[in-house]
Amino acid sequence: MKQTHTRLFFGLYFFEGAPIGLIWWAFPTLMASQGVGVATITTFTAAAALPWTFKFLLGPLVDRYLRDVRGHARALAALQAGLLLALLTLLQADLAHPSFFWLLLLISGFAAAQDVVIDAWAIATVGEDERGAVNGAMQAGMLTGRWIFGAGLLIALAHISWHFALIAFCGLLIASILFLLVRFGRDRTQIGEASHLGGLSAFGFVKDPRFLILLPIAVLSGFVFEAFGAVAGPFLIANGFNPGEVGLTLSGTLLTMLFGALVGGKVADAKGARFVFLRAGLGLAVLVSLIGLAHGLAGGFILAALVCLTYFGIGVFTAASYSFYMAQAKGAMEATKFTFLMAMTNLCESLSAFTVGMIAANSSHSYRLALPATAAIGIVGLLVLGRGFRSKI
Repeated sequence: MKQTHTRLFFGLYFFEGAPIGLIWWAFPTLMASQGVGVATITTFTAAAALPWTFKFLLGPLVDRYLRDVRGHARALAALQAGLLLALLTLLQADLAHPSFFWLLLLISGFAAAQDVVIDAWAIATVGEDERGAVNGAMQAGMLTGRWIFGAGLLIALAHISWHFALIAFCGLLIASILFLLVRFGRDRTQIGEASHLGGLSAFGFVKDPRFLILLPIAVLSGFVFEAFGAVAGPFLIANGFNPGEVGLTLSGTLLTMLFGALVGGKVADAKGARFVFLRAGLGLAVLVSLIGLAHGLAGGFILAALVCLTYFGIGVFTAASYSFYMAQAKGAMEATKFTFLMAMTNLCESLSAFTVGMIAANSSHSYRLALPATAAIGIVGLLVLGRGFRSKI
């Protein structure tokens, strides 16, 4: 069963990662290569993160109505069908037209809604002894999709158009929809704990002091790397890389982040998710600050190596932190609680993108000030994790 969970959630997260690659890696890098300013790019990426911030509103619906495997599978198939239609519409869009932005926002929304259902499925079926490993597999699946339709697309643009990549993704989506309906569409196995709460009452858990202390951790700790993630492509362009070289560098980050996610999941199972979460975050704060200070000073190889090492740390951090949040959400209203925490991490992503863009655009030192400053904000969240939250999970 463990191997089944690992393969299943790897595949499901692949279909989350592919839209992320397009929206957060491919298009921002292309925009930067065409002279678009960092403030405009970060506004674009921050806005695209908004559906992920508000996805927690779907949590009560999942907790109340999706009580068996069949329900989760059919909901995912419906969301993937919506994503498929949005991608087909995007093929006809003019990149310079405002409708292009709204289509990307819609695509981001379908990806975020998938995330709610997938995470609820995982929380209800994955045992504590495999939670870290499955989270590592989830991140590996997400990164694979992100690379193919992000960094991989940037490398391949010399030979194919992005339209071809979208058509290929549409074909994969059709295969996934058929798999979900055939393999799980009639499986009535009950999972999770039933909930009859609706409206604001579904969020009553936010009054719990133990839960409230998780909020600054979720909103702030990711600042140690999210700001850099929002500007990785533009940062490399500003340091003399061309789009193809950015694609190659981001390909390296895929491998290191994937390896980091698998290592982080295993170590989190062995040492405790909180233990790994905290230490990975502190290490990332140091690495991101070094990258910022190296702006305009370090050679291409040194920068690429630092970026790849940073993404290894991001992989460890992500697997451990998600395992930590899953443990805190276990029990009644688990989909709502976990989705709420994940929404706070997505709010962190949006806030950090706005913050780094604002600082970089209004400072003569640009990234040298912006990246260390945002990493310092993340340390505040880690201090709450280290001193204010004493769980051994």
